Amino acid sequence: MSLSERFREAHARLGGEDLANELSRVFADLKADQAEAGWPIDPAIREVLLALWKHGFWTTFSCEGHLYEEDPREPDWRASPPQIGIEALGPMGLADDLHPLDLYELEAEACTPEHTQMICEWQRQNLRRKASMVDLLSEFYSARDVGYEIQLRPSSQCRGGSFLLMSVGADAFRIRPREEQIRLLPLFLSELQAFGEFLGSRQANGPAAEV
Repeated sequence: MSLSERFREAHARLGGEDLANELSRVFADLKADQAEAGWPIDPAIREVLLALWKHGFWTTFSCEGHLYEEDPREPDWRASPPQIGIEALGPMGLADDLHPLDLYELEAEACTPEHTQMICEWQRQNLRRKASMVDLLSEFYSARDVGYEIQLRPSSQCRGGSFLLMSVGADAFRIRPREEQIRLLPLFLSELQAFGEFLGSRQANGPAAEV
């Protein structure tokens, strides 16, 4: 059984502490797989990912934020702001070897009505994920006062309606002056970590029913 199948199965049949424990085991296997592949999960963001998992959000990509340019006088065009990719798992019954994103790569003549229906359903699931995230962020910021640039948001939808969770100012991060990049990166990361702590403090009763 794949990691995503174990994730969905856990949310379908477990709850409370049993769900948290099973997701922790699945997440541990993910960390091991990523490390073996040479792409370890950034340590500063691991707890945020697990908190999102426990609220039913499957994560596809994550970064704690990195700067690469050595010359402090130059903007770092390769800089990566803290961010987390979130995506619905796709329609039930979708074959493991045909991910929803792969459907977009099919030639038009090879895309059957069934494929089109799967794409549409996957898009709807992603938009429901995004709506659930907006609800959680609204709750988070109802008692939190930080600058607009630092506040988290689900990014403009990516392909299929999937999205990135990151600070408002993250989109323009690469073109900021170097000193601004150095200042902003820890603020963006801290905001994600604070959101993870918020998720961990509330009952994980988010969008799990729609996983």
